[in-house]
Amino acid sequence: VTAKLKSDVTSASNATGRSGATVRGYFNTMGVAGVTNTSLLSKSFQSLSGRSYQTGVDIGTMEASLQRMVLSGKTGARQLTKLGINTTELGKAMGVSGDQAADAFEKLSQEERLEVLTKAMGDGTQANDEYAKSWEGVKSKNEAALAGLMGKLGSCMNQTLIPVMKSGTTVVNGLADGIDGLPGPFKTVIGAVAGAGFSFVTLLGS
Repeated sequence: VTAKLKSDVTSASNATGRSGATVRGYFNTMGVAGVTNTSLLSKSFQSLSGRSYQTGVDIGTMEASLQRMVLSGKTGARQLTKLGINTTELGKAMGVSGDQAADAFEKLSQEERLEVLTKAMGDGTQANDEYAKSWEGVKSKNEAALAGLMGKLGSCMNQTLIPVMKSGTTVVNGLADGIDGLPGPFKTVIGAVAGAGFSFVTLLGS
């Protein structure tokens, strides 16, 4: 399942020019609405992404409308408008008239509702190609690539620095234990030297 999910997320990201994080966010949003078919989610995201670019409506706003309709079965004109479609187009996707669309849609399962809305929105191929070439699309991809690079660097740094820091902590703790075990006069001398060094550093910094 994990491999299939990763494959479908990558497919949707490549087809739309949207970041993998944006695609995964959509999958999670629609998962809450009861749709877990990742192939359908990938296909529907491509439709949604294309519509978002065509209409200029923020993709997050469109996701919220889509989720609401899939979950509730209610298709208000306002929600449909946010997706760039109308009741006539919705009815056509189900093979019924615009007047029958609302009732027919409500009787469908959640997965079937998403299939119908995806069909009504169209595949979005041309719009997604245009988005991928736009400044917004290029910027989104670059930001995603940078985030991925920083994540890899962070992982490498953790693997290198954490053992070193642990070793340093062990050394410091060992020194502290050693000092505790010294006779009183030696502790006094070490304390005086440390105090003088601290005073000197403070003087230089002032």
